[in-house]
Amino acid sequence: MDEKFRKLIVKTCDNASLGAIFSMLMLIGLTLFFLFAGLQITFFLILALGTGIGAYYISQRFKGDFKGGKYWATMIKDRPENIVWIKPIVTRHTVGYVFTLYKEKKFQFLTKDRLAITMTVDSEADQKIFYEGIIKHLPHAHIGYSPDMDSLYRYSPADLIDELKKTGEYYPVGGFSV
Repeated sequence: MDEKFRKLIVKTCDNASLGAIFSMLMLIGLTLFFLFAGLQITFFLILALGTGIGAYYISQRFKGDFKGGKYWATMIKDRPENIVWIKPIVTRHTVGYVFTLYKEKKFQFLTKDRLAITMTVDSEADQKIFYEGIIKHLPHAHIGYSPDMDSLYRYSPADLIDELKKTGEYYPVGGFSV
């Protein structure tokens, strides 16, 4: 794997992981606060239970975000076939739903075993490195988004590419150029 692409993956995935870890620590802290307050007022025990369940749900739903950049770089190097879908995401930050202040360009890697991580790749230089890297290292992965693809992935991530081939909606990264 070329060094620029590896560094970009490690950096962007580590940033995503830090955000996930910080959020989880906040939820755990809130749960502990509600537990402590629940010793005085019973209503807070219900809130503690709710935030505790929420923290558990988030930890299970976003397992890939907690893995870190080295994990994802190693997966791309050693098990690239495990990443089956690269989902582009554009987040618009607006004022009053009218004026766009700025856009964030993100990409999400989704795997056969239901792991996912969302990386912010904003600068044009980073996007060029990212595109060149995925074309070289993940040519089999599908890129794009539609609600149908989302349903297929949720139903069976391991069969996503085969199902997309059957429907004629398979767009492998290797078919694109920078």
